[in-house]
Amino acid sequence: MCKRGRIIIQYEFNYDPSRIYSTGKIYFKNGKEEEARFFKYEKSEEDLAKKIFTLTSKLASKLGDYEPVHVLKPHFLTYYEPQNIWILCYKKFDHLLSEIKMDVEDFVDGPRLLSLWWRESIRDVLRTIKYIHSHNMFHNGLNETYNYAVVSGQIKIINIHSNVKDLEDPVHPSELQALRMKDLIAFRNMLKEKIMLPKVPWADRDYFFAFFDKEEELYPIFVEKLASHPFLLTPAGRMECFSNIRKSAFKSNKFKRILNGRTFLKYRNWNREDMAREFQKIMV
Repeated sequence: MCKRGRIIIQYEFNYDPSRIYSTGKIYFKNGKEEEARFFKYEKSEEDLAKKIFTLTSKLASKLGDYEPVHVLKPHFLTYYEPQNIWILCYKKFDHLLSEIKMDVEDFVDGPRLLSLWWRESIRDVLRTIKYIHSHNMFHNGLNETYNYAVVSGQIKIINIHSNVKDLEDPVHPSELQALRMKDLIAFRNMLKEKIMLPKVPWADRDYFFAFFDKEEELYPIFVEKLASHPFLLTPAGRMECFSNIRKSAFKSNKFKRILNGRTFLKYRNWNREDMAREFQKIMV
C-alpha cells in the first residue's frame, strides 16, 4: 500500500462492531504514522466495498490540491481475517454528519438567516455532486448522513457507489439525467429530513428545498442556480440577486404587459409616496 510515494507497512484500529467506523492509525516505511478512520463491510459485501474504494479513489485522485471539490480519498481496502470483514481506510476526519446534533443556534445568524458555515458547505456539496456526475459517476447514497465526513471544517463526500458502466448499453441521456437528479434529491432529502431543523418553521429553507423540484435547465446550469439560491446568500447578496431579477424582469415586454394588466390593477395605487410612508410605519 502506498500513499503519495510513502509506503504503508502496518495499520491498527479499535474495532467496535456497534459503530459504522473505527478509529486507528497507519504506519509508514519511513517511520511516520498518521491517524485514520476504518469503515467495515461484511464478507458478503466484498463487491460493494471494492467498487466504493475504486470509484472514490479514482475520482479523488483527479483533484488538485486547490480544486474546490470535496471528495475524501481512501488509503486502502483490505480483508481483516480476525473479524472476517473488509475494512476501507480513510484519512482521519473529525466526524460524520450523522454524529452532529444541531439546534437553531447552529444554523442561523440573526432571524432565520442561514449561518455562513452551512451556506458555504451546501454550495460546496452541490458543486461536488456536479463534479462527480461530470465523470459519469453517481453516488447513490447521498440520503445518508454517514456518507459525509467533516474534515478541518469542510464537508467531504465519501463512499461513491456507482458509475455509468453499471448501466445497460446504450445509455439514453434521459436516464443519465434521472440518475443525476436522484443524487441531488437525495442530498436535499438528507438535509430536509435529518439535518436542517425539520420540525422548525422556516419559509426560506422550504422555498430552497422546493426549488430542487423545478429542474428546467441543462443540468450544470440547474446546479449553479441551486448553489446561488437566495437562501445560500448573504443579506447583501440577496439584495443584489433581487435587484438583478427586477432589472431582468422589466426588460421583458411580457412582464410589463402582465404588470399593466387587470391582474395588478388593484395594486397600482400602492406606487405613491404616502403609501411608502405607511409601509415604513408598519416596518418600524
